[in-house]
Amino acid sequence: MKVSTAIILDKRSQNTEGGHPVKLRVMFQKQKKLYPVKYSPIPDYETKRDGLPERLKFSPGQAMALSEKDYSAVFGKGSREPYGTLRVYFNDYLKIVRATIERIHDFDFDKTAYPQ
Repeated sequence: MKVSTAIILDKRSQNTEGGHPVKLRVMFQKQKKLYPVKYSPIPDYETKRDGLPERLKFSPGQAMALSEKDYSAVFGKGSREPYGTLRVYFNDYLKIVRATIERIHDFDFDKTAYPQ
């Protein structure tokens, strides 16, 4: 069975700045689980993040949250700077997650731990 992953905006909750949590959606055998995306430095991305507005800069370990407008700008067609930089980050994040999942031969939500 194939495991699918995506970055989504969880609109069920909102922080005080109006941002919604960014989540990693993992689907396997018609089951879906959502995991918070916590900022983790990725070397290629770090050199580009200086040009981001403060609201789009996250500290290591910080749960990421975006407004609906920012999320649409990041994942919409032809995203431009500063959103293109953040899109690169999420694409790299997904590559790392997918590579990790591929190394797990018998993926199972009950047996496979996700770091919180």
